[in-house]
Amino acid sequence: MAGAVIVVQLGGLGIDLVRFHGGMIDAPPVVIADWTMPVAISPLGQVAIVAGLMVAAAVIRMLLNWAYAVFSGDLVHRRIVVDLRSEVYAKLQRLSLRFYDRQATGSIINRVTGDVQSTRAFIDGVLIQLSILVLSLVVYITCLLRIHVSLTIACLATTPV
Repeated sequence: MAGAVIVVQLGGLGIDLVRFHGGMIDAPPVVIADWTMPVAISPLGQVAIVAGLMVAAAVIRMLLNWAYAVFSGDLVHRRIVVDLRSEVYAKLQRLSLRFYDRQATGSIINRVTGDVQSTRAFIDGVLIQLSILVLSLVVYITCLLRIHVSLTIACLATTPV
């Protein structure tokens, strides 16, 4: 999420560099704070640096996505599901024999398996994705507010709650 914002901002910086060296704007673009690209570097070299930074940001984003997939898969499938199955099995061990006389074995197994899978799907598909969505929204709105406050408010005014 933040990686995408960084890549877009670097792309904007590259466009501003081309516009500056093409004579379309008067002041060199600001990279960070008040720092601009050194004049000693050629215009093509400056654009190449920005392009290299974009590639590096994309590679870092790819590695973070891979780490997220590995971590979330390990968390959900190896920890949460295993612990949940252990808890359900422990609960089934404590139930009376009368419960097992009234229930068919297949229905108990199907119910336990279905409930554990539904819980896994909820955690994986809803909770984790919702937290990613909220974090992405905060990052994007912060970035937009840094660029232009009134334009951000105008854009957000048209979006449904």
